[in-house]
Amino acid sequence: MTYTGFVSRVVCLSALLPATAFARERPIAAAAPAGGQMVPLPYVMRDSTGVQWDIGPDGQCNDGGNDLYDGGGRLTVNGNMVYQSPTQQAQFDPALNELIFPPMPMNGLNVHRRVAVNAARGWCRWTEVLENPGNQPARASLHLHWDLGGTVQQFQPIEDEKRHVQLGVAIFDGQRGLAMLCAGRAAS
Repeated sequence: MTYTGFVSRVVCLSALLPATAFARERPIAAAAPAGGQMVPLPYVMRDSTGVQWDIGPDGQCNDGGNDLYDGGGRLTVNGNMVYQSPTQQAQFDPALNELIFPPMPMNGLNVHRRVAVNAARGWCRWTEVLENPGNQPARASLHLHWDLGGTVQQFQPIEDEKRHVQLGVAIFDGQRGLAMLCAGRAAS
């Protein structure tokens, strides 16, 4: 999905989940460092379904997870800049099982990424935050690249029923689904 609009602050949410993500819950042992400390990237988070979420320095999940995905979550701004952690590290919040990536200046915007794994329910969520530190409006085109383990079988646009504009998209390959939503203050 590509989002284009004027940026004051935009938040994009994406979630990748297997079709059985909500079928069962069981606790898993926490193997992550405590206290919100910095961790090296790539960093692997696991869920109760056996999927390994191997998150790289660009915030993308790398190939793995019993063919749940072949990679995805790569963020490109204005077609030419790919997010990359400037420190090759991220802060890990064990309470949320979330990696918090440092901001990166991209085409006049400050871009922050957050990646969380819901270990009990077996899904992963990406949050993109773009902030315009300047006084002038900024226009940005965001592209999030995903590569699921199979061929897309179903596609469903997600629309704002009142404004009749597309807010996101949901896709399904027969075993797993991906939903992406974008919204923001002063976004068009």
